[in-house]
Amino acid sequence: PLPPQATASKRASGVLPHTQTNLPSLLQPQQQQRELQHREPPQREPWELLLAQEPQEAVMAQLSKVEDWQFDTFALADLTGGRPLSTLAFFLIVKMGIINHFQLSEARLARFLCRIEDGYDDGIYHCRTHAADVLRTLHAVLNRGQVLSMLCKQQKKDASLLQLKPSVGDASGSVDIMVAYRLLACYVAATVHDFEHRGVNNDFLIKAGDQLALMYNDISPQENHHVASAFMLMQDERFNFIPHHRRKLRENLRKDVIEMVLGTDMKQHFTLCGSFEAKIVGPAAAYWEAADVAARSSIGGDVLGFALPAAGTGAGAGAGSGSDAHAYAPPPTPSGRRKGSPSLSRLSLAPTRRAPLGAVPPTPTAPAPLHRHSEEFGSRDSVAGGSDGGGPAETAAAPRASEARGTFYRPSMPAATLSIHQHSGKGAAEPDGPPPPITDPDLQMLVLKLAIKCADLGHLTSQWTVHQRWVSLLQEEFFRQGDREASLGQAISPLMDRTKAGVMQSQCGFFKFVGVPMYTLFAHAFPHAKPMLTNILANYYKWGEIEGMDKAELMAESRRIADKTAASTKAAPAQPADM
Repeated sequence: PLPPQATASKRASGVLPHTQTNLPSLLQPQQQQRELQHREPPQREPWELLLAQEPQEAVMAQLSKVEDWQFDTFALADLTGGRPLSTLAFFLIVKMGIINHFQLSEARLARFLCRIEDGYDDGIYHCRTHAADVLRTLHAVLNRGQVLSMLCKQQKKDASLLQLKPSVGDASGSVDIMVAYRLLACYVAATVHDFEHRGVNNDFLIKAGDQLALMYNDISPQENHHVASAFMLMQDERFNFIPHHRRKLRENLRKDVIEMVLGTDMKQHFTLCGSFEAKIVGPAAAYWEAADVAARSSIGGDVLGFALPAAGTGAGAGAGSGSDAHAYAPPPTPSGRRKGSPSLSRLSLAPTRRAPLGAVPPTPTAPAPLHRHSEEFGSRDSVAGGSDGGGPAETAAAPRASEARGTFYRPSMPAATLSIHQHSGKGAAEPDGPPPPITDPDLQMLVLKLAIKCADLGHLTSQWTVHQRWVSLLQEEFFRQGDREASLGQAISPLMDRTKAGVMQSQCGFFKFVGVPMYTLFAHAFPHAKPMLTNILANYYKWGEIEGMDKAELMAESRRIADKTAASTKAAPAQPADM
């Protein structure tokens, strides 16, 4: 302490000891005020911006297309400043009412999503934009493909077994609780499915004796790492968005996400497709085969066949032109949302009452009639759409598929008008409700595992320019692995040598043996997802032209795949409606 004389002196001068630090502000108040005015505000964390920042109008417009079969995730990445994954995931979870159902922490969820997004490399194929693309495609498959309608009919019973209860004040009630849970599990799985990907395949890690290969005994080392690292992140309370009292939710979410992510390992592809064909496709195809002829024809001709896109239609034209209503919408947001609610919650997508592209309504302004799914989902309106191809002007002049592609198929309507529901003056001719529900938990998981695989390879069904961009990124990632193999003195893996042809010169083989058979199976089980098959075929023929393959040979091969699948499904014994 200062002696009394010094203190008295300071007091006399008007400056006390505890105010010495404020001397600059006392002597130069105007100068300090000017400095404060020009000082930049503190930088906000990405997760804080996700919660509070008002989305740009262009971002809102892009997010309004998440129900379309065609979607350009690269555009979303540009509009969000390189934050497509966290923006989309947070938007979907809010939009579908999942936060209200399970009382999730919005701040921790936003922080978790941004941290996961930061774990993706931006310079290669397995980047954050790829994860966002998989998430968006899976959302469309589950909703517009009407996969959820087959999995959630028994949701009341399942919700009771899982001890899932809606949050207090949740206006939606318990009817939709399993829909919310399935969506949450799928969204999390898609978001983390390539978290911290190394940019090489599993074989490279195993040959190099990488730590991941040693840790997981050479069994899906990267897939194990993706999901394990994501759940380890949630051990930190800053990222743990699930309330502590939701123990059962946490356990089941972890179990289901692990299964779905591990199922994305391509080494499981043929085993998974074989199981899906034997256990899912046969019974589902039997249901559609026995359905009303008019209803089946409304799905685009023969349910067990598929039509080729006519010239100027399909994946290569008019992509993303319009969106139909989604199969499942969140409950109305209760009034009086608390302070700090995410701005993205304002981006709800109201169902649109218009016919799918290519349909011919009785009058230009006639709305498409809405279809009720079932008793359990009596409050959910659904309008399923086509492949988001060309508009009405193209429809009128489009030739039939049989005219455009020889005698490949004989659809009951022009290929350009292939949509799930064909509208007429008497209303919509459509299947009488969804197919029988799949109630066995193992079969439900089998469906979800193939659904996320269809989303993981979803760029195969994208419009040509978007698909081509993804393939070029994949080729560069392969070449980088080849460079690393060469530097280590290892033999360069096929398609990874920069001095030779890459994946862009060998796409037809991948389409023939992997892509087309998988989407054919999925369309057999879920005819409402048939636009994906139509679009992958358009790209298949485009690659065939580039690689100089005979078009007749390509069509014959596609027909052979379809006939083989149809024969196997007809041979499968029909099961009771309860499956």
